[in-house]
Amino acid sequence: MKTQRMGAAAVYAAMLLFADVVAAAPVGSAFTYQGQLKQDGVPVSDTLPMVFSLWNAESGGATVASDIEDNAVEVVNGLFSVSLDFGAGAFTGEARWLEVAVDGTTLTPRQAITPIPYALHAFEGPGGSSNWVDDGDNVFLPAGNAGIGTNEPTAMLHLNRPHAATALRFQSLRFDQGAPTSMVRGPSAAASTGQGQPWNNPEKSLSTNNDYSVVNLSEVVGTPDADQSAFLDLTSASFSIPLGGEVTGITVQVEGHATANCSDCEAAEITLSAELLGGSGPSSTRFFELGESDTVVPVGGNTDPWGLDWTPAQVNGTGFGVRLSANLAVGEIICIFGACGLIPCDCTGTGSSHIDAVTITVFYFDTPTTSSPVEWSLGASEEDANFRIAPTSDLSSPAMVIAPFGSVGIGSTDFLNGFYKLVVNGPAAKPSGGSWSSLSDARVKKNVEPLSGALSRLLSLRGVTFEFNEEGLRTGLALPGRHVGFIAQEVESVFPEWVGQAGDGYKVISEYGTTALLVESLRELRAEKDKEIAELRQRLMKLEAALRTVAGNETEEKP
Repeated sequence: MKTQRMGAAAVYAAMLLFADVVAAAPVGSAFTYQGQLKQDGVPVSDTLPMVFSLWNAESGGATVASDIEDNAVEVVNGLFSVSLDFGAGAFTGEARWLEVAVDGTTLTPRQAITPIPYALHAFEGPGGSSNWVDDGDNVFLPAGNAGIGTNEPTAMLHLNRPHAATALRFQSLRFDQGAPTSMVRGPSAAASTGQGQPWNNPEKSLSTNNDYSVVNLSEVVGTPDADQSAFLDLTSASFSIPLGGEVTGITVQVEGHATANCSDCEAAEITLSAELLGGSGPSSTRFFELGESDTVVPVGGNTDPWGLDWTPAQVNGTGFGVRLSANLAVGEIICIFGACGLIPCDCTGTGSSHIDAVTITVFYFDTPTTSSPVEWSLGASEEDANFRIAPTSDLSSPAMVIAPFGSVGIGSTDFLNGFYKLVVNGPAAKPSGGSWSSLSDARVKKNVEPLSGALSRLLSLRGVTFEFNEEGLRTGLALPGRHVGFIAQEVESVFPEWVGQAGDGYKVISEYGTTALLVESLRELRAEKDKEIAELRQRLMKLEAALRTVAGNETEEKP
């Protein structure tokens, strides 16, 4: 029987190939399976029933498509060839195995479905004519248009699909780092370099036993100053920041005290400065002061990198550390008594700075292990057909809206049926208080007439305080709370050009020309006052003349 004959059969060799493709015809999902069948080492020649099944594991697992049965597979001298089509949905990128049963006997092991040359060149059309290019991790289209949902794209990217919650979605990852980690170290190497007064026993600044490293300073006003210490460099802190981390800030803590005094001086003060060593450039300088008794002063912070972008490797290096310097400042006085008169005295100041211990704290983020998505969506909304840009995974709560009739909304989707071309729901600002510009060239204006009656028209307006009712708030163009302004119906009788009516019947006010009205009102007010002042002057002159006449008559009547 055939079943007995095939029981000892085994697939000696098999390979998978796509079927021949006709130019300009779709490739499809069928492929050709060829095998060699032997029994006891002898090639089989027979017509046999075979069942082919597709599995998601080399053993066990489950089938991922319907089995394919062929009851009459012709085997000639051990060789056979069949066309198999499990459907494109069976191949999702996951590994697949083919199992073959011959005349009721399942052959083992299953055969792995491997990539073939045609699949490796899926981005190439016949003769390499495809426009798509596969470049490592990137796929791009150097020329032509790309269509999604359409086979006739009319733009570089043409999206065509029914309204959906999201037309185009952008997503990236933001690492949830939380508070930075910190690592504290004390420098282990010290050296004094630079110019000025040298530090005594610089290595003592590495301890905390009140055995200080000291620099003595002196300054004489009127002579070349010598009040700057030599640099005290403290390095080799032996940090071990993870190389994949990110340094966010550095704090240098200094423990010590400083004293200063002077003769014939107003004041003397010692100021210390610190800068970091070991970076790719000079760090910014931080100034600080120590008290006359022991003081612990932190310099820097967990978000202060001192003007440099530190890498973990730089912080871990032996050259990383801090440079300290002390400066004595003496205030001059003008000698009021003594031989010098009003000539500045040569005031003498002295001081000393004592550094007991220095520690460095580095704040950093380790390699982040968690992340959360940052999403933006843009596309046409099914709700109102507006083009929306939203900081969400869908188009709800848009940050900006562009309506088909050309209106733009920021934080708002209501334009009073297109009456407003720009709506901003909330405060808005212009950089540096810049002004809006409008066309005002004399060459483009005609029928120019003087503005008259500006003062009386402005004074006929009534300013009020008010609140918007529920109907007003529902428009999306009003805010709760008390406001100051006008009533549109009252303004309309005075300045009808200020009042407009939106598509839903609501009246709105758009003030313009207000500056010109104010200028002309001031001009009219000044003219009125000038006229009144001139009349008063005339009356005063008449009164003065009358008084002079009366005074003259009284003089003549005296004996």
